[in-house]
Amino acid sequence: MPETRASQKEDHGDEPARQPGAHHLKLRANVVGIAGPASQKEGPGESHPKGRHMQWLHVAVLGLKATAGTLSLRVSATMEDDDGSSVAPTIIDRDSDEDDDADVAQMARVTSDDEDDDGDDGIDDDDYTFVDQPCVDAYTLAEFAAEPGVSTSFLEGQTLTCGNILHHCKCQVDAVRLDFGGAVCVFKIGITCAPIQRFRFYRAENFESMTLLHASVDYNVTNMLEAALIGLFWVTRGCRNINRGGEGNIHLRPPPYFTYIVAARADGRVRIGA
Repeated sequence: MPETRASQKEDHGDEPARQPGAHHLKLRANVVGIAGPASQKEGPGESHPKGRHMQWLHVAVLGLKATAGTLSLRVSATMEDDDGSSVAPTIIDRDSDEDDDADVAQMARVTSDDEDDDGDDGIDDDDYTFVDQPCVDAYTLAEFAAEPGVSTSFLEGQTLTCGNILHHCKCQVDAVRLDFGGAVCVFKIGITCAPIQRFRFYRAENFESMTLLHASVDYNVTNMLEAALIGLFWVTRGCRNINRGGEGNIHLRPPPYFTYIVAARADGRVRIGA
């Protein structure tokens, strides 16, 4: 866009007709690369380089509104040479997400800082909110069902946003702890790419069950979910997690990536865990 600077009030010939009810701005513009006779005028004692001259830019802001997450600007722009000649006003009416630096309207994006936005403002939340997708096929689910001690408890019937996923997983951890005696429950939260093989390792340490809480093709989501759940239950009696979560190298293997809880009762005579 041309470089512009606000100028003090000066007399430069007749100004273009002002738009009623609009906000007007008069700028002095150093215009580069404008073709045509107006761009090559020379006054007495002046010598402007070809395609570079001084003009007055009259801008009238006719309307400004934000709809559907986009800032729309409507302006009237008139260019006037130093000698007072001008061209007809140009009305620019467009949405800001159209990428064209030559126009007076600049690109702008309106986003909401309200995490509890239900979309009442007309903004589509799907444009701004991460939503995970189901990624476990029926064959894999059947394999889990056939493995003793392994079960799935994936979120169903709700959009897989981060908040819904975390809330669901927290409730499932609480439910597993209650199933295994509450205060006498020993549990561990983790992530894996191979739940069945992983649980066989835990079974050797006398853990009784593995509940798969969430599956994702995004290992960052899986790492963060593990860290969030461990943070919620870090000080809970029976938690056997030593690290804070998210330190694994599951990204070295293909998805899906699973978040799980293994659990057992600690009121018996067997040692739980290593």
